[in-house]
Amino acid sequence: NGSQNQKPQSGTDNGNQNQKPQPDSTSIKPYIKDDSGKEGWDVIKPQLEEAKAGDTVTVAMNGTTVVPKDVIDSIKGKDTTLVLDMGNGLSWKIYGKDITDAAGDIDFDVTVGADAGKSIPVDVINNVTGERSSMNLTLAYDGEFGFTATLTVNMESKNAGLYANLFYYNEQTGE
Repeated sequence: NGSQNQKPQSGTDNGNQNQKPQPDSTSIKPYIKDDSGKEGWDVIKPQLEEAKAGDTVTVAMNGTTVVPKDVIDSIKGKDTTLVLDMGNGLSWKIYGKDITDAAGDIDFDVTVGADAGKSIPVDVINNVTGERSSMNLTLAYDGEFGFTATLTVNMESKNAGLYANLFYYNEQTGE
């Protein structure tokens, strides 16, 4: 009859041909958002160097977290903003004119939620928050960046109009 029965292929794409394949850890590269084909720091750095005054370059970190010092240095003193989209509603914004001295390669990883608060005793959290809800976050990097970096965290629409307070917990002192 001319038609062939084909056995469905096993796999995880569920028929979505537009989904990016999940790369293995050795091939994960950041890429410039909305600029197809521009991936990897060796391609992103020249884009930053060529950015015009007032430009914002948004980099989807794509699971990577470390930004090389030379990439940060490429916007030092310039009227250029680098936005690192970490995924999950987290992003870092770095303005070139705020960079005084990049400390080196910087890990911008942020852990949010229950995993972020494992080192903070529950009684300390309850003492600070009282009856209010709280959210823990932990930065992978410990120390001075050598510039001001603004971290944006999506707090969900249910928290619209509310204030958020940021507290620092020192594991060594327990305060």
